[in-house]
Amino acid sequence: MKNLAQENIKLKEKIKTLQQTIKEQNKIIAEYENNWTLQLFDALDAIINEYSLLLSPYEIKIKASHQNKSEEYVIKTSNIICVFSVGRVKNILLKESVIEKGHNERKTNLISTDSDWETIIQKLDPSKFYLCEANKSIWVNVKFYNFEMGKIITESERDVEGLNYLRIEIKKKHKENFIVMKEFNKHIISLHKLHVDYKLKNGVSL
Repeated sequence: MKNLAQENIKLKEKIKTLQQTIKEQNKIIAEYENNWTLQLFDALDAIINEYSLLLSPYEIKIKASHQNKSEEYVIKTSNIICVFSVGRVKNILLKESVIEKGHNERKTNLISTDSDWETIIQKLDPSKFYLCEANKSIWVNVKFYNFEMGKIITESERDVEGLNYLRIEIKKKHKENFIVMKEFNKHIISLHKLHVDYKLKNGVSL
């Protein structure tokens, strides 16, 4: 009986030691998880700040025309569906209509400019996040298009006479660039969602 009592005491001591060890390990794990979460948040913060232009593009002032009337318009790259040429004229098709400066009642989703391709693309998308060349006569916004069966397709339907921009043949040399840009956009948007969810969960101001 004496030996059994001693064994019970030893067992209780082992259990107590084990419980203390588990408690200490759990504390270490919790600290690691907290530090890891903070490190992840800091990394996300840095990425989101670096690519803030993709998530919240700034407004662009552009001199363009609609129905042969030259006006100044304020647009965002994220609102452009595509840019296509008819002869020397470059036409900018917008998802949401914009108003002419000083004329709130006049709205349009199609404006034109005589600028060359290099100038207009640099003006509209200096970050090179959105616009991708499909062929020599059209650049598309990867945000609104998907690659399917050798074509790039959009569901952002707008009434544009004489232009089939819904299904576009993309040159082989531009296909890889389109796919890379599309995936990059998806990843950044996913990271932004993680970033926002973390802030909301932890009471961090947006």
